Amino acid sequence: MMTGAEDRRKSNNDVVEKEVTDKLIQKAKDGDKEVMLRLIKQFEPLFKGQAGYFRQMGLEYEDAYQQAILCFITGVYQYQPLPPVTFAGYMKKRVKWGLWVYWRKMLGQN
Repeated sequence: MMTGAEDRRKSNNDVVEKEVTDKLIQKAKDGDKEVMLRLIKQFEPLFKGQAGYFRQMGLEYEDAYQQAILCFITGVYQYQPLPPVTFAGYMKKRVKWGLWVYWRKMLGQN
């Protein structure tokens, strides 16, 4: 069980982390390719997981992985930091939904 001091410390760390993430997102939106690559690297487990899931549903793994990254990049440009939605939560839904739409499109072509 956390004490009041530990709870405040955790809360302060969350605020600082959100501020850092918001600054990174803004830099990526402004065209900083290094920051965009850093964000992509940070979310790589999400891309791999979703690509693996959609591979089981019939997509090629590499196609799904690349499509997940494209969904992520467009999501960075469209993300608006409005509470209670976090960047990570937004991206998880955005990538999953984007791959689902892509899967439906590819399913219709077969």
